[in-house]
Amino acid sequence: MDVYRRWRRGLFGTWLALGVLAVLTAGILLVWVTTP
Repeated sequence: MDVYRRWRRGLFGTWLALGVLAVLTAGILLVWVTTP
């Protein structure tokens, strides 16, 4: 059970990092496209 909990927490952290990276990439792309 402890291993499963640790695995879920690691998975959540991975998804959280991917989400932050996606938001940052989208923001940079938005700024790059909107600036002349």
